[in-house]
Amino acid sequence: MRRPASRPPVDVTAAISRAIWNYLGDKLQMPPAEMSVERAAADLTARGVPGQTVAGLKRLLESCEMARFAPGGAMHPPCERRTTKRDGSSWILNGR
Repeated sequence: MRRPASRPPVDVTAAISRAIWNYLGDKLQMPPAEMSVERAAADLTARGVPGQTVAGLKRLLESCEMARFAPGGAMHPPCERRTTKRDGSSWILNGR
């Protein structure tokens, strides 16, 4: 029996970020070129999304950006990676 070829490691933070941005772009009808954390937060606030939810989304997106782009970001502490995965999953599955 052959073993499946090993897959390259998945950048979970990038996948979470991409999924959330795709979700937000669709829900807010915002083209990718116009998307930013501040613009998404402003649009969600204007639509009546509670401030606590918007603040959580901002923290999640900023955490994803930090993990992806900051020097040493890939060395995100395990507890932060778990929190990012949990929060990202909540947004992807529940829209919050």
